[in-house]
Parts: sequence; structure tokens; C-alpha cells
Amino acid sequence: MRRLLDDKVFLENKRIMQLIRSVESGALATREQPPSGDFMAIAAPSVDITLPFERPLYEPSRRVMVDDDVLTADDADVDAGALFSQFHVDKERLKANVDAVLAEADQATLAEITAAYPVSQGLAEIVAYYQLATESDWASINPDASQQIAWQLPDGSIREATLEQIIFGRPA
Repeated sequence: MRRLLDDKVFLENKRIMQLIRSVESGALATREQPPSGDFMAIAAPSVDITLPFERPLYEPSRRVMVDDDVLTADDADVDAGALFSQFHVDKERLKANVDAVLAEADQATLAEITAAYPVSQGLAEIVAYYQLATESDWASINPDASQQIAWQLPDGSIREATLEQIIFGRPA
């Protein structure tokens, strides 16, 4: 085995030496009779080198001067309208919508309920329907089937949500 490997290494070295001699003879022939025009083009005449010590050392961040004066406002100056203008999803209204649809059928999906009573408060209303379904004994969620619920925003654009099928049934 050792002799076989030695022979293989010897043949590889011989092939390498033949390639080196071939390159050398080509270079010597080019030196004696240089080709006309550009022989070889180099993109940049020099290499950009960045030495590690050319970078700046660590410099701590500068302290920012902050004015510690606190301005206080009277209660009359504060507009609390923004705080109270947030909407609330009425779960009783949603339950009434479900009951109204179930008055005509034994069971109904959320898609059927939102078709009869369109979503007016967006995704928050759909989440409230979902919460109503998880909290009640007369609703079930089918993870194997999906349904699409669409609603229209005040600017006229339409949004869609794809979620698990929610089936509401008449309470026992």
C-alpha cells in the first residue's frame, strides 16, 4: 500500500513539474517576442490597504445636556377628548347579532353573521366575536376549516381576515 501511494505522489509531482515548465517556457517566449497592444490589464494600479491602527480608538459618547425643568399644566388646559375618543366593542350587541341570526337557523358561522350584520369596528370586532365564541358553551371553533371575513374601512378600502371557522349554535 505504501509503495502504491509513493508512486501516486511521484506521478502527481511529475505532472506539476511539467505544468510549471510549460508556464515558464510560455513566459520566456513572451519575453523574447512581446505581443502587440495591451498584454494584461489591471483594474487598479494599487491595492487599498486599511491598517488596524488607523481606526480611531474608543471614544465615549458625549453627554447631552437636558433641561430638567418640568412644565406643569392646569387640568383646564388638558384635552381629555383624545383619551375618551377610543372606541369600545359592545359584546352585548355582538351577542344580539348572533341571537338574531340564530332565530332563523339552528346554527350559523361567523361569516354568515357578519354577512347579515357587517363588521363596523374592524379587526377589534372580529376579535370580540372570537372571544365570545371561546367563552360560550354554545359556540365551537373548527380548526380544520377556514373562513374569510371582509369589512370596509371609513376611507372605502376593504380589508379581509382569514381565520378558523367559528360556528355558533342555539343555546340549550
